[in-house]
Amino acid sequence: MRDKPQGTDLLTEARRTLIEKVLPTLSSETRFNTLMVLRAMDLAERELRASATDEKQIAEGLRQLVAFKTAKNNNALVQLSEGIRQGNFDSSENLYQWLQLMVTFKLKETNPS
Repeated sequence: MRDKPQGTDLLTEARRTLIEKVLPTLSSETRFNTLMVLRAMDLAERELRASATDEKQIAEGLRQLVAFKTAKNNNALVQLSEGIRQGNFDSSENLYQWLQLMVTFKLKETNPS
């Protein structure tokens, strides 16, 4: 078996190369477009590095929140939204905790600092 670099490692190296070697040689218009691409690469890298444990917790929490509902719609987020609109989650500590987890996870991806 041969070791392969992870996709996140490849993205990191590609970004480093663009920043250190390519960016300094570009015109201002091309530089702006390249900076936009670098930001997109950075976001993609953070999404790839996102904790699988966090994703599992979010999915499990969502499954538990909508488990009491009948499967009229198989999209759990749609079921949750409907339940919230119907007042099924008023004063729900479980919903509050799940929303905190979800927001924290999203913030880690989009704003790592």
